[in-house]
Amino acid sequence: MTGDKAAQLLQKYLDNKATDAEIKAVEDWYAAIENDSDVPAAYKKLIGKKMLLNLQQAMGVQQVTVIPFYRRAWFRVAAMLFVCLSIGFSIWNLSPQAENANQFVTVTTNSGERKRLILGDGSEILLSPSTKLIYPEHFSPKSRSVQLLGGEAFFNIAHQEHRPFTVKGPSNVYVNVLGTSFSVKTFTTKPDVAVAVATGKVAVKHGKNLIGTLIKGQNLIYNPVIKRSSIIGNAQQKYVEIKFDGATLTEVVRKLEYVYSIKIILTDSSISQLKSTAVFNSKQQPEEILDIICSLHHIHFRKIQNQNTFKIYK
Repeated sequence: MTGDKAAQLLQKYLDNKATDAEIKAVEDWYAAIENDSDVPAAYKKLIGKKMLLNLQQAMGVQQVTVIPFYRRAWFRVAAMLFVCLSIGFSIWNLSPQAENANQFVTVTTNSGERKRLILGDGSEILLSPSTKLIYPEHFSPKSRSVQLLGGEAFFNIAHQEHRPFTVKGPSNVYVNVLGTSFSVKTFTTKPDVAVAVATGKVAVKHGKNLIGTLIKGQNLIYNPVIKRSSIIGNAQQKYVEIKFDGATLTEVVRKLEYVYSIKIILTDSSISQLKSTAVFNSKQQPEEILDIICSLHHIHFRKIQNQNTFKIYK
């Protein structure tokens, strides 16, 4: 139903001219908004506040007990609010950033076509053929999120300590990271979702439930219908570029920790701001990269025996 038709239906309801079928359609619509998990909680809250304010004004009171807004006592005021704001059934397409008027970009690839995307945060996405991806023009200050509607994509995520990156797949399957590289694949003939990690560590969730945590070289296949998963080694390991452009030693350490799932300790704070410009590849071992970085600054490193931990010192 278009926005104009929705507005006309709400106006008929407001004027007590709606048929029984139209009244039921309005009631079902409001109930669906309340119960539909695809409608962002932030936007529901925004609607609720506006409706409550309008109801208070209509009743001439200062406070009103808040009740679920799909009940009949709300409908007249709610309908007037939605007619005035010209909000139709397109509400289901709104995002958590709707109140900030954020725009979303949809990218698709045809059969045999591949595309490379560079997001505003510096993250890189490689789309395989027959893939559809949605992402915002601007990420929110506290999080980054994209949605893979179908196909396969490889993500090389720019590391940001306090702004995690989330890929939402079909059936509420989520992949959460801070900064790493991995692929997410969906299938047209079955509900499975496959996640393969090239560098770093990722957490895969179904709704709020953790399915598994993957590290470099691991591959997870998950069926959200029967809720069955398996983690195996990734036979086709993918390698990515590790680039430092004037990065401090602290930034270098954090990047290497995520790429290789290791721990690096700086034993002296005086060396934390040493800057490096270099390009490596995740095919290289961390010892090789640390050896080059430390040689540039005339410092040293050693690996703690029987642990996946390194110490850097003067």
